Amino acid sequence: MDNEKILNEFFNIINAEDWSEDVFVGTQEDTKPPTTTQFITIPTPHPHFFINLTFEYEYNPTLGDDLYG
Repeated sequence: MDNEKILNEFFNIINAEDWSEDVFVGTQEDTKPPTTTQFITIPTPHPHFFINLTFEYEYNPTLGDDLYG
């Protein structure tokens, strides 16, 4: 099959779908500030033992204003 036939078949499949369906995108009720979490795993000299560190960064302008004025 050449590329043009494959491309035409692909677009026929895509265009046959009903794209008018509603998609759930979430709710506005969750007003919690976004957080970013980073994990660091450090090996130890003992096999099967690791040190795990977790760092969380949170965007919270209200807390920043309270702390720094």
